[in-house]
Amino acid sequence: MTDDDVRDLLRLVEAAQTDWVNGRFHPLFGLDEGTIFGPFGGPATGGPGLGAGQAAMASMFRDGTTELEVVNTIVSGDIVCLILVERNQVRFAGHADARPWILRTTMVFRRDAGTWTLLHRHADPLIERRDLAATLELLPETLE
Repeated sequence: MTDDDVRDLLRLVEAAQTDWVNGRFHPLFGLDEGTIFGPFGGPATGGPGLGAGQAAMASMFRDGTTELEVVNTIVSGDIVCLILVERNQVRFAGHADARPWILRTTMVFRRDAGTWTLLHRHADPLIERRDLAATLELLPETLE
């Protein structure tokens, strides 16, 4: 895998993210073989059929822009792990004003004969540092 291959993947990710913040689901973000920890929380999901749910989720976004900040890239054979900050500006369905949608993301891709397959995506809006008390507020008080 060359640096040019990784740059091409980053351009593809930026195009897919730009589609997403404009209400369009890009097939790069299909997870038929992978999993996602999405920015709205909840358990990992993935596998066949996830694309329809992802397309419905993308439809909540409008008039968006994207800028990717590359934190790190890790390459091993045909596997690439991208660690990014996605700085999006977007209008959400039902809301008049655009607002920031900034996510910390980690994505793992596999390249198969020139095609990229997303194996895992973790995206969350926890970009601002918080202290222990603020972090504990995000957690349940007891185990169920």
